[in-house]
Amino acid sequence: MANPINAGGIAFGRQARANGVRAITLANGGGTFGAKSWASYAPSSGYAVGIANGDGGITDIANGDLAYLLEQVERIYAPKFIGTWVCGDHIVVDPITIVPTIEEARAIGKITHQEAIYSFAEAKSITL
Repeated sequence: MANPINAGGIAFGRQARANGVRAITLANGGGTFGAKSWASYAPSSGYAVGIANGDGGITDIANGDLAYLLEQVERIYAPKFIGTWVCGDHIVVDPITIVPTIEEARAIGKITHQEAIYSFAEAKSITL
C-alpha cells in the first residue's frame, strides 16, 4: 500500500495527513508514525511502548478530529513517535518510544501503566 501521508516525497496538508493516519490505522488495526510528520514508520526490530500514563487520547473513528488529537499528543508529550490502534468505534493515540529490548519496554510499560507493548519483529502486541 502506498503511504497516503507522503506520496512521492510530496507532503500533504494537515487534514490529508490525518486521513492517511486514519487509513493506515484502520487497514492494519494500528500503526506507528513520526510525531511531527505523521509519516508511517515500521522498523524491523525493537519494541514500541507508551510513555503517557495510560493513553494519550481517543477519538471517534468516523467523526473525531484525529488531526487535532495528533497535534495535542505531540504538543503535550513531545514524543518522537505516536502509536495508534483501533478500540471498538475509536482510534486511540498514544505517545510512544521505541526501545531495543523487551525488558526495557516492559519496564517502561510498568511505570506508565500500559496494557501492552508492540514487537516490530513479531508484528504483534504483547500483553503486560
